Amino acid sequence: MKLVRIALALLVPVAPLLFAPPLAAQGSDSCGTAQVISGPGPHAFDLTSATTGSDGQSNLACNYNGSTAILSDVWFRWTAPTTGTYLLTTCEQTSVDTKAAVYPGTTCPPANPVSCNDDGGNLQALARFDATTAQTFTIQLGTSPFGSPGTGTLRILRAASLSADDCNAPAALTGTGFFAYDYTIATTGTQGQSNPGCVNVQNDLWFSWTAPITGMAHLDTCGQTAGDTAVAVYAGTGCPASTSIICDDDACNLQSYVQWPVSSGASYMLQIGKSGGTSPGWGTLRLDITPVPANDDCSAPASAGAGGVSYDNTTATTGTQGQANPCGGIDKDLWFTWTASVSGTATIDSCFQTSVNTSLAVYPGTGCPSTAALACNDDACGGQQSQVAFPVYAGAMYTIQIGSSPGSPGGPSSFTIQETPSGGGPGIPFCSGDGTGTACPCGNSGNHRHGCANSVNPAGGQLTSTGDARFTADTLVLLGSGMPPGTTTIYYQGTLQANNGAGVVLGDGLRCVAGTVIRLGVKHNTTGGSSGYGGPLGDVPISVRGMIPPTGATREYQVYYRNPANFCTSATFNLTNGLEVTWVP
Repeated sequence: MKLVRIALALLVPVAPLLFAPPLAAQGSDSCGTAQVISGPGPHAFDLTSATTGSDGQSNLACNYNGSTAILSDVWFRWTAPTTGTYLLTTCEQTSVDTKAAVYPGTTCPPANPVSCNDDGGNLQALARFDATTAQTFTIQLGTSPFGSPGTGTLRILRAASLSADDCNAPAALTGTGFFAYDYTIATTGTQGQSNPGCVNVQNDLWFSWTAPITGMAHLDTCGQTAGDTAVAVYAGTGCPASTSIICDDDACNLQSYVQWPVSSGASYMLQIGKSGGTSPGWGTLRLDITPVPANDDCSAPASAGAGGVSYDNTTATTGTQGQANPCGGIDKDLWFTWTASVSGTATIDSCFQTSVNTSLAVYPGTGCPSTAALACNDDACGGQQSQVAFPVYAGAMYTIQIGSSPGSPGGPSSFTIQETPSGGGPGIPFCSGDGTGTACPCGNSGNHRHGCANSVNPAGGQLTSTGDARFTADTLVLLGSGMPPGTTTIYYQGTLQANNGAGVVLGDGLRCVAGTVIRLGVKHNTTGGSSGYGGPLGDVPISVRGMIPPTGATREYQVYYRNPANFCTSATFNLTNGLEVTWVP
């Protein structure tokens, strides 16, 4: 079977893609009306309705597998633009089992061919011939006796001159596509013969190449020669001063395949030759570049729809943004934007969706992050994939950075997004007085997501919220309940969670908030033991009073309240649970 590999470039610049759009040429069914073609190609051929003529069917040079026939043949006429060695190839350009002959001149029936080939590269034809400037040739192309007619393209490519036998005088390759080589009389140089993990590259030729774009470069000889090739790639120009970036011998049967990341404008030296005790030969190599994804830069994120998205970060680069999160750097990172459809909690994960060792971070707003991540993670879900959960608000936009754990390769992957409505306002309770963190001062444990018990409520005071915590549309209201009726309360904000969220004993309860503390306002509980603070209640908006930056921030909230009864300690005050709110722009 024919191996199909990613396209690679040839010595004379040709079409940038392996299966470039076919040209108008299809070939003539008669030698006498051979279709004129020019240049390297690709030139389209179509054998599906061609007949098998009498011309060129009995040449001994075309005797392969006991048959000289070229079936369902079409004819072309081509003139060499310059003097040199040329390769006529259909390798990796068709699935047809092709056979080709090259004849000097324009006579029909033609003279003996200067070259004929059946299976020069897997099942495709690879004919080598020498030509002088303006010399015209007649080309016969069809199928072998074992093939079936079909379509494809052919190329006629000039091989590198023998000067490329020396790394001081490499042949220059331009762009991407197919390039021809012929190392039948090349010598084996001393340079590039000690690359770790690779065989020596014998009868080697040298090429210089500058990457036209940034991405992942691919170089291969797969299915393009009958020889046993070896290749190596070096950074820079001139003879290599260090070992290769990458090298290969037999990635695809006896041929070679390598890939490596390239930057636009960077130069590389390519070494190609034979491996082991095989005879030197000729063929083509392909150069191609898979460009970096469009969302490789945080300034041009892709949109992540509801439910998540698939991606491939194989060719992604590692940017400078988002590399200082406490979870560590993110290599080969890609960027996405996503809009929450509900207020509540979002969970983003790549668990069980890839073999890539992923790393993930989420930021408020859009564009390149200007604040720390709302959440980040490297390894979760029992493996090397990632998972984060964070509070979200309906209509708010978030930026997602996902890539590989430092030092790990990229690859195809996906992440999912699951939204869980809160049923209330924004905020995540912490520092409950239920014994899960620091114990209440006199055994007066409250309920989960409440503070420590007080003299009128064994469940303890509770802090919740409603509205949206958006800087540009602040409707956040903090609501305290379960407190003694008619007593004074103080709503306040901090930048940190006390004791990592476990709380510190204070009065009859636990102080949950620490860092830079701002008193938001003093309120009085109703006869039901509740009160509230926020812009919709006529107060200075929390984003203003709490000096929330326009880019958003995470803040901690709690309510201090009087408890006049001699209930627990002599302090006569208590506190609710803490509530963490993440503000977005």
